[in-house]
Amino acid sequence: MCIRDRYKRYYDNGLASRFSLGINSISAKSFMGDSTGFPLEYSETEEKVSGLTFGIGAGLEKHMETNATKVDPFLGAEIKFAMLTGVDYSATTDITGDGYSSTFTQDVAYPGGIGFGLNLLGGFNYFFSDNISIGGEFCFGVAMM
Repeated sequence: MCIRDRYKRYYDNGLASRFSLGINSISAKSFMGDSTGFPLEYSETEEKVSGLTFGIGAGLEKHMETNATKVDPFLGAEIKFAMLTGVDYSATTDITGDGYSSTFTQDVAYPGGIGFGLNLLGGFNYFFSDNISIGGEFCFGVAMM
C-alpha cells in the first residue's frame, strides 16, 4: 500500500515548487509447496514480510512553453528524505517424508534507518480545466539508505 500526496505551487516565470509526503507499507505472505526430488518427500514453505516507511520530498520544476495551450511539459529535480521503521521477515519450511518430518524456521529483523535521494525528472500535464490535470512523469535518481 502506498499513500502519496503532492502539492505544486506555480510561479509566473515558468517555475513551480513541489512538495510531497508519502507513507509506504508492505505486508506480504507467500506459500510454496513442491516435491523435493526424493521419493515420497514433500516441502511446504510459508514466507511473511512486513515493513513501513515515511517520506518527504521537495523540488523545483521548469515548465516549457508550447503552442498547445492544454499541454504543460516540464523538467525538474527533487530531494527526498525517508525514515525506515525496519523490515521483518520470517520463513517456515516443513518437510515431510515417509515416516518422518522436520520444520525449519527463520526470523530476520532488518533494522530501520534513514534514506536520502536525489531525482531528476521530466514529464507533462494535460489540463482539462484551469486547476485539473492528468499527467505522466519519468524519474531517474540515486538514493542512499
